[in-house]
Amino acid sequence: MADNVNVPISGTGDTGPVNVATDDCGSGGHVGLGKLAISADGDRTLIPADATNGLDVDVTRVIPGTSATHLGKAEDAVHSSGDVGVMMLAIRKDTAAAVAADGDYVPLQTDANGRLVVLEQYSPDIKAFLDTITNTGHPITGTVTVGSHAVTNAGTFAVQVSSALPAGNNNIGDVDVATVPADPFGANADAASATGSISAKLRFIAGTGIPITGTVTVGSHAVTNAGTFAVQAAQSGTWTVTGAGGTFPVTDSGGSLTVDNGGTFAVQAACAGDVAHDSADSGNPVKVGGRAMTTARTAVADGDRADLAVDVQGRVITEPYGPRELDVMQATVITSSTAETTVVTAVASTFLDIIDVIVCNKSASATLVTFKDSTSGTTRFYLYVPAGATVGFSGQRWPQATVNNNWTATCGTSVDSVYISIRARKTK
Repeated sequence: MADNVNVPISGTGDTGPVNVATDDCGSGGHVGLGKLAISADGDRTLIPADATNGLDVDVTRVIPGTSATHLGKAEDAVHSSGDVGVMMLAIRKDTAAAVAADGDYVPLQTDANGRLVVLEQYSPDIKAFLDTITNTGHPITGTVTVGSHAVTNAGTFAVQVSSALPAGNNNIGDVDVATVPADPFGANADAASATGSISAKLRFIAGTGIPITGTVTVGSHAVTNAGTFAVQAAQSGTWTVTGAGGTFPVTDSGGSLTVDNGGTFAVQAACAGDVAHDSADSGNPVKVGGRAMTTARTAVADGDRADLAVDVQGRVITEPYGPRELDVMQATVITSSTAETTVVTAVASTFLDIIDVIVCNKSASATLVTFKDSTSGTTRFYLYVPAGATVGFSGQRWPQATVNNNWTATCGTSVDSVYISIRARKTK
């Protein structure tokens, strides 16, 4: 049968049947054809299709967009859950393994954290190189510049030998020679000689030292007697001695010196003032003189040397009991008490000898005062003090028996206000 059929039309203004495009499907009847594309008026061009692939569609444009429902997304846009897009898929492979044959299409692979697995082109070589460095180290050639850092001697340093030094003088730094072989010059070096080759001279110096001629000036430095001094040979000839009186010749006369001063020498007696302390006196001691003085001189520091003090007649000036710097003075009041009371306070490792004592009894009753040279110690003397009286002594020395002790006083009866003033002298 033929395609297309005439379809009658009824109604106002009918103009007769209309020819409708159909496809004659045989026993299946006619199938109407619908126009799916805009074409020129009267054009029946069909959209191509075939039995295998169905309708052929050419996409001539895509509506742009970057929202959540568009396939496209804007550059640097923030991700939101549920966004639509075309996902590039990869396979998680915790252990590297082939997923296809050589030459096949394969998906990308990631680790368990989604990180893309990448194989650097030279990875096997790099791995082998790192294994070598880890296990045996790696030789370094060329010049390596190391920044400033601390260096310790914890290990062994390999001494590098330069292949060759340039001609001329070269500074190789400070060298410490720990040991020297018995023959450092080698079996082929020349025999030791002061005038031979370089190796011969070196052998000569090694065996005899370096001879020094002329004048050697040595700077100021400490000299000790740790060693042996070489005795210089006797000199002969004539010397001159120059002094305030002129220049005088000194001549070697067979082992003795002859001095001509054109005058007379006074023969001085030998003096010996070097006898040690606490040794028997001997020889002719040096005469001792003093410094005459009529006014007090300025004190020197403790331990300094001082001139002996004499008057203008040469008589030695002395001070009773010692210098005043050794005096200790202390005043004490005992009021209505018979308890033992300290009247001179102890000085460490020092005797305190009493020189002067003054005791005043202000009360209307007499009392006996007992003095001891240590607390609860031995009684050394008594002073009886009448009512309203003052007693004491001066210029006497009451020695203390033991160092580092107080002097104490005890009233025999309790009276009102006994005043005690004492001057003591420190001694060893």
